[in-house]
Amino acid sequence: MSQITEKAAAANWITLRDWRRVALPTHAPYIAFRRDITIPAGRGKVDFFITASAGYTLWVDGKLVGSGPARSWPGRWLVDRLEASRFLPAGRRRIAVLLHPPTGGPAYGLSLPLGLCAWITMGNRTVLGTDEAWLAREADWIQHNNLVTALPVGWQEHHTAPGRWTLAAPGKDWRPAKILGPLGQTPPWGRAEVHDLPTAVEKEMDLRTVWSGRIGYNGQPSGNLIAPFLDATTYVMKGREQDAAFWLECGGRNTITLDTGRTRNMRPGFRVLACQGKVSLDCFLDISFNGRPTAGTGFGTHHEGSCDSIRVDQPQVWWRTQPRGGRFITWSARGRGRVLVQPLCRSVEYPYPAKATFNCDDPFYQRLWDVAGETIRASTTDVLVDTCFRENALWTFDACATGMGTFYRFGDPAMPGHCFRLVAEGVQEDGTVAGIVPSQGEGMACMLPDQTLNWVHTCLRYHDLTGDDVWARFVLPGMRKVMGFVARNCHEGLFVPPAWTWHWVDWAAIDKRPYSAVVNLLALRAGEATGILAQRLGAKETVKEMKSIRHSLRMACQRFYDNRKDAWVSHLEPSRGVRARIERSNHDTPHEVAQPVILHVNALALELGLGNREVQSRTVQRCVDLLRQPLGPANACGPGWIGSLLTPCCGSMDPGVIHRHLQRTYGQCFLDSGAPTFGEGFSANPFNTAHGWGASVIALMVEGLLGLRPGSPGWRTVRFAPRWPGQGDVAYTLETANGRISVRRSNGKWTMRTARGVVTR
Repeated sequence: MSQITEKAAAANWITLRDWRRVALPTHAPYIAFRRDITIPAGRGKVDFFITASAGYTLWVDGKLVGSGPARSWPGRWLVDRLEASRFLPAGRRRIAVLLHPPTGGPAYGLSLPLGLCAWITMGNRTVLGTDEAWLAREADWIQHNNLVTALPVGWQEHHTAPGRWTLAAPGKDWRPAKILGPLGQTPPWGRAEVHDLPTAVEKEMDLRTVWSGRIGYNGQPSGNLIAPFLDATTYVMKGREQDAAFWLECGGRNTITLDTGRTRNMRPGFRVLACQGKVSLDCFLDISFNGRPTAGTGFGTHHEGSCDSIRVDQPQVWWRTQPRGGRFITWSARGRGRVLVQPLCRSVEYPYPAKATFNCDDPFYQRLWDVAGETIRASTTDVLVDTCFRENALWTFDACATGMGTFYRFGDPAMPGHCFRLVAEGVQEDGTVAGIVPSQGEGMACMLPDQTLNWVHTCLRYHDLTGDDVWARFVLPGMRKVMGFVARNCHEGLFVPPAWTWHWVDWAAIDKRPYSAVVNLLALRAGEATGILAQRLGAKETVKEMKSIRHSLRMACQRFYDNRKDAWVSHLEPSRGVRARIERSNHDTPHEVAQPVILHVNALALELGLGNREVQSRTVQRCVDLLRQPLGPANACGPGWIGSLLTPCCGSMDPGVIHRHLQRTYGQCFLDSGAPTFGEGFSANPFNTAHGWGASVIALMVEGLLGLRPGSPGWRTVRFAPRWPGQGDVAYTLETANGRISVRRSNGKWTMRTARGVVTR
């Protein structure tokens, strides 16, 4: 990250003249801004800097440029930098910006005033900043409806006539913007930094028709297409190439559903070639429900439809403002008349590098690799998100599972490192951390202890992969605070999360009452990680603190081993006196009846090396037995956990056991059904939405099965112990901080190549 210089930060935060209209952003209007500028010839390099809360869309001369901003906490606000020479040529230019309020309620965005800040530099000169010369007005042609990001009631804000932006033309509704204060000096925003990660790339994409027909839908603003589609006789047919254009008739075939191939972040649009009568077109971004294309069901509430609407009475082009996740695009016509429509769509995706390659003769593992990559792409916006379709927020565990897969799949440390740092910025002095980044208020009690403890452990793993000490020194204080929170909430030596936390831990049948084995093993693993990272950085005080916490937790965790069962059990009963003082959380009940012996507990105990050699040997056998059982509460886990649980098992058991478990989870639930991405849980659905944590299998494939992992931070030394169960030849290359590493199996023989000076163990 690069600090904004004083000269470049001459721009101000600006908003509507009546600032009270934007003081409560969950109810604030969309705001439109406009500014004209003359760009001289021979200007040299031009950069456009822009940021906003909560989101912006930028046009120049009516041409869509992009949207943002980079997600950040108020204390370190991030600014997007756009290379502007391509869209700001010499001459008179009209800049238009639409400012979006946050969507989805308090758990999905920061509660901040709505403001815009932007400036333009030419070489070393700042030639334009946001001030009272900018004009602003409410974008009252757009309705705001919770998870529905935009529902225009008339013209959409973008029109394609050359040089025009329909409602950006001067008029009586425009007023000089109000200055809130300079960038970096105006609360609640703190210092500002340029976001160093690349911005998303928009690309034109092809569409395929999956259904067309007639449905009864009257265009109610709070509705969606769920009920009409389920009432109609509809189905998803095999996709066929979409015609260049099609007629939608209000009295006949009024609806058509198009398929983009997989869930993705996208910006749909259309070109109206001809129009007869008065017609409104509604656009829905869809997933599938029971094999039928429907509007995005999300949590199944009535207001989730992700709808845009526009009245058409002449040939025109329309694009949706903010990108939104989905797979299917449904267009529905209502009113009187008909329109000839040419569908348009742009994918909006983070440009991952190609610094890792994988080729395998075994189709199962090649498909795992390819689908995981598509899942990561679909679950990346400006951060690694839960899913681009619904919960477009950075949850700590999703970032961890997806981030490790991202490094090994693309060779990219930048995006995971940025996300892990964002989590660190949310850790409060008392060790609590917002479970979502961003979330409403920096002191919000929405912490998920299990996810936070996974983040602590993953920070050590990220340092293993990169050797980035500067980054590590930034996150270590947050890790230390989290472990202090653990220490303050121990009873009889065991960590008991406070009742106000959301105690979740995977989709599995995990016992979530106080004295849970899983949450304590996660706490121990996090303490181990914090101590090791502190030792590497020479943080002696933290090393001393972690030694005490780790010792206490390790001794307490030994109590979870049951000699009668020859296994680690999932729960202990607190003593009678303590039991009365422990307040049970509303979120600590299991999804199913908890099992006394489950995979999570025994796999974590194996990873932590708990018990003597005899106990460890029994633990390995117990994991084998659990993995061989039919899928059920004792051995089921979510896609985000499979990498963490099975990687430690790979070096201790027959890799065929791991192989068969992967086949009946990823294979039966995703690959065999033809799913293009991995879903939130293991459930067969070829039309599933994309959920990034399913890519945790990538780390399992590389570290566990290929047996490749760093032996010291930054790959100065390399460990290589392949346990590959697949058929045929396999090859993998990875760019690291210390050069390229290549491993290959050809005709049953393994070879590895590293950069000069790298030691292999």
